[in-house]
Amino acid sequence: MSMPLKAAHSCLKTFTLILIVVLLALSLLSIPLGISIILVEGLSNAASKIQTSWYFYFALAEIIYSLCFVFAFRSRESLRKSIRKFLNEPIAFPSDNFLLLMPVITCLTHMALSLIESIQKHLQISTGLPPLSSDPISAYFESAWSPILEEIVFRMLLLGFFYSFYLNRGIGTLSVRKKLNVSLLSFLSPESAKRLLRSWGSSISFKIENDEWMIIIFSSALFAFSHYAVPNAWGIGKLTLAFIQGFTMALSYVFYGIYASLLIHWYFNYYLYTNRLIAVLLPNLSFLSVFSEVVSMVLTVLTLTLLVLLNIRSMIKTVSSTCKKYRPSLIMLVPRACVTIKKRMLALNVVKKAIPELALLAVVVLTLILRLSILEYPKRETYGGIVSWDFIFDEKYYVSAARDMLADKATNNEHPPLVKVFIALGIMFLGDNPAGWRVFTISAATASVLLVYALSLLLNGSREVSLCSAILFALDIMVFNIGQIAILDAPAITFMLAASVLFLKKRHDLGGFFLGLASLCKLTSVFLYLGITAFLVLSEVKSFRKTIESCLRIGVTALVVFLAGLWVYDSLYSAFAKNPLSHISYMLTYHSSLKYQDSKEVILPLQWINPLDPFTPMPFYVITTMETVGGTLKVYHPVAYYGIYSPLWWSIWIVMSLSLFYILREARNRSFERTRLFILTWILANFLPYVFLAYLMSRWVYPFYFYLTLPALYIGLSSYLNRCKYSKLVMASTVILQAFWFVLWFPVKPKLLIDILASLGLPV
Repeated sequence: MSMPLKAAHSCLKTFTLILIVVLLALSLLSIPLGISIILVEGLSNAASKIQTSWYFYFALAEIIYSLCFVFAFRSRESLRKSIRKFLNEPIAFPSDNFLLLMPVITCLTHMALSLIESIQKHLQISTGLPPLSSDPISAYFESAWSPILEEIVFRMLLLGFFYSFYLNRGIGTLSVRKKLNVSLLSFLSPESAKRLLRSWGSSISFKIENDEWMIIIFSSALFAFSHYAVPNAWGIGKLTLAFIQGFTMALSYVFYGIYASLLIHWYFNYYLYTNRLIAVLLPNLSFLSVFSEVVSMVLTVLTLTLLVLLNIRSMIKTVSSTCKKYRPSLIMLVPRACVTIKKRMLALNVVKKAIPELALLAVVVLTLILRLSILEYPKRETYGGIVSWDFIFDEKYYVSAARDMLADKATNNEHPPLVKVFIALGIMFLGDNPAGWRVFTISAATASVLLVYALSLLLNGSREVSLCSAILFALDIMVFNIGQIAILDAPAITFMLAASVLFLKKRHDLGGFFLGLASLCKLTSVFLYLGITAFLVLSEVKSFRKTIESCLRIGVTALVVFLAGLWVYDSLYSAFAKNPLSHISYMLTYHSSLKYQDSKEVILPLQWINPLDPFTPMPFYVITTMETVGGTLKVYHPVAYYGIYSPLWWSIWIVMSLSLFYILREARNRSFERTRLFILTWILANFLPYVFLAYLMSRWVYPFYFYLTLPALYIGLSSYLNRCKYSKLVMASTVILQAFWFVLWFPVKPKLLIDILASLGLPV
């Protein structure tokens, strides 16, 4: 490096260091300024009542943050040594003293968050507002304590528990006391725990391994969702911002310790909020807020400039040294390059093989985002700013039952209790709001898409067919609507699919356990047992005795789980004299009494799959809006949950006919193809009972009962489409048709989509 360039580079580093020190000084100054803000007279009406306790806890928070600064100052390397190394050695930034690194991390993260937020705002993705109290002192108190509480939960406990077990895996020769030291130190600083192990002779790596990356990403995602789940606060745009914040704090915790993640969290909650309050409450010091923003912006620009310059310099040095090293044998680089290209091609083949799984993951994430984006609909806002939410379809029964359960009252006993227990748990953890009601249903519906893929893959072994099956299932509008609301069906089918996957893997006892859980969600899940029994008996004819034993084990395990679940419920709520058999008798009596008088009042099962006379969509919840545009009255439905078919339901006639034809032809050899046999037995077991109940017993039935038939229908349809001449084109066309129908009947439509559909003459 030439002397002028070296001097310029040194000046740039010196100026960067000055800005870092200035920001550190401003950060430290914000602690006494916070106390000054708390002491402003007349700031809060509530302060006079609990003034002493507020002062005490606020002072305690200030002490905690001051200690964090002390720990950062006394981190792995002294501040003086880090400064000298930064100025004199060709490195980007000091990494062994967190106090010097903290302003750089916070400024870069803040810039990234601001950029993403502006993009989301341009795309009309709402970030929402923080759920702070309207009282200024209360809000300031919350901004001071929320980083401490959230870091304890999401970093110190969640990541700390992981590292306390993770770091103790390969140290069996150490004493119990040393293992305990490692475990306890893991909660405060995983990096320090690793260094302690290295000092005792362990070969543990300081690099973050795959398992660590997974827990870091999981904790960051959980941190993001915990913010979005707060009702009447953050919008869906907060998921992205909170994930980036959580990821930065998790990495700081892993590399430095809890004090580092606390200080970064403190910066975004306490420090930035303090700067905003200073501008309003202490006008004489308002210049500090502006000065802090300017310094942060300049430091960000200088940091990025340094990173670019140092990386360019590093690249030039690497290329230069490589050329010098290999100049005598440059010809030998050609065969090495060929080997490298071959390895790259093999890597591309691996990626190509993983495309179905990546596409499946994309579909699952997309549908989950869609579900979360409309989670709070339908909602109503009153003139006082109070928000309330309406129930969709049968939510009014099951959410009310969950509320009663939380009040130690047993109701809605005509249905098994497990889903209502999950709804009650959601209300306990996330509040009595749509997030609490629907979180488990949405989670179960998302898992079901993955299970359909796994089930199809076990049956036919084709990733493309399995992907098509899962996408068709995920984009079925009835599947989406049922999986969005707090009713029994989505969790029931999740457990049914999990049980079926286990049956195919010959894990019969565990499969029976999940079948029992499915029955505790919805009573009609027991129909699956008939289909599984028929499938196992016909697919394993040669080992008939062993198959019968397996079927009995499945039935006994499922029955025990079902009876045990009912007994626990009846015992806790003192219902049915704590006798599950009496409870079962009540459920059967109740359901057998639900009979219609006139068949015209009911949409009968064969109408669900009749392409010549499709049934009228069943309104679950519909909001009608009317507006006059250019003298023309326009009527549309911004929120419209319907129990509606998909045109692909009609393919059941083809799927069943082909399956039955091939199975009858294979019956001569007493050997059946597993996919066709499974499709046939699942559909018969989950559809024919409703035909029997509706036509012979005059029992009320509804089109959404066909939901339980859909996994096998889509697996079968995809399998037969794969045998067509242009299979990929046909499957892609089928997916596009399903996606079009999904968009057309999506339950919560933005105004832009409504206008587009209306301009095309489609129903809105």
